[in-house]
Amino acid sequence: KEDIWQKLDLDVPYDDVRFRKYISDLTKLIEAFLCQQIYDRDHLQQASHLIQAVTEKKIEKLYNSSVRTARRFSQDYAHKSSAFYYYNYSIENNYYRLADFETKRDEKSNFESISNNLDYFYISEKLRILCSILSRHNVVAHQYNILIQNEIIEFVANNTHHFEDIPAVSIYFQIYQTITDPEDESHYFLLKQLLDQYALLFPIEEATEMYTYAQNYCVRKINQSNQKFVNELFLLYKVLLEKKIIIADGFLSPWYFRNITTVALRIGEYDWTEQFINEYQHNLPESFRDNAVK
Repeated sequence: KEDIWQKLDLDVPYDDVRFRKYISDLTKLIEAFLCQQIYDRDHLQQASHLIQAVTEKKIEKLYNSSVRTARRFSQDYAHKSSAFYYYNYSIENNYYRLADFETKRDEKSNFESISNNLDYFYISEKLRILCSILSRHNVVAHQYNILIQNEIIEFVANNTHHFEDIPAVSIYFQIYQTITDPEDESHYFLLKQLLDQYALLFPIEEATEMYTYAQNYCVRKINQSNQKFVNELFLLYKVLLEKKIIIADGFLSPWYFRNITTVALRIGEYDWTEQFINEYQHNLPESFRDNAVK
């Protein structure tokens, strides 16, 4: 600590109390910087906060432009995960205040947009959490008390047509179905269809997690001697490679590399396997590369 103090060139004797205060202040600055980095990447959240700010400060000249900016960012937003609906809920909620609908009782407000986006966020997140709990329950039997889970499942099951354009709800509901009703293979094939259609509308980490549920279903079926799912697992791996979902920052996990090779050889795809090894060995982390390829 005293060496650091000397490098600060404060021209005063070392003071431990002051040094610890400086470290504490520096830590807060670093934490704020890390938060700011996340915020700077999320234009939709910024747009929502801009509407909130100009409303609170009553900057009327920015009212229209702030709303146009938010609408544009919403329309261009790449991902349709639950966060998308949360931010749209926030935008609509802030717009309600900006437009002062509370005092304009004779005008039709945006209540429907506020409510729908909140519902889409809540239902998709609730389903995602339920799927994660059920998946973990297969490993460790922890008990969780989740409120109104049966009501949500029943509501989605009875209104699937309403969520056809809401990928986050549709996909997690099908994942839930594959876990709770594994004997009905139609759940898996519908999940696969939805993933093929919508997976790239989610952040890579979430898309990978969604495909992992599909892979786990195939593995369970294989363990029950249902050999047709060996080919299904191979097809899932091919899609993950084609969509570059499992190529994170240019790297392929050695675990995926080994499993893909094993499954491809198991179904006799020898030429494909050779091509795969030659093409993707360079995506392996260097420390694992030689061992994985050999």
